[in-house]
Amino acid sequence: MGKPSAVAFNLSVGGLVKIMQGMIEVGHFHRSRKILKSAL
Repeated sequence: MGKPSAVAFNLSVGGLVKIMQGMIEVGHFHRSRKILKSAL
């Protein structure tokens, strides 16, 4: 009983980490776009 819940927990944590990484990447993308627009 303990192993499936541990696997599900690891999967959910991995998903959260991926979502956070994606949000950080999007934030960097928008920030770099603003910098490019102000530079032009």
